[in-house]
Amino acid sequence: MKRIWLSLSLAAALLVPGIKAVSAGQEHPAPTVDYVVQPGDTLWIIAGDLRPGEDRRRVVHELLELNDLRYPSLIPGQRIVLPAS
Repeated sequence: MKRIWLSLSLAAALLVPGIKAVSAGQEHPAPTVDYVVQPGDTLWIIAGDLRPGEDRRRVVHELLELNDLRYPSLIPGQRIVLPAS
């Protein structure tokens, strides 16, 4: 009985750090939602609607990076992704 307990303890000790190492190295993308740009939309307006009370410059920067946009110009009908709340 002692051998079984010792074997199980040793197996658990070897497996648990391995599980943590695998999950720590994985990146899980943040959830997003698709959005179709409407006439009159700007990143500044979308940022204000998305996160009222936050610094819009920071949110606009996040939207630029998230959508791989070089410029903040949007075209009606363009599809962009927004971070899910």
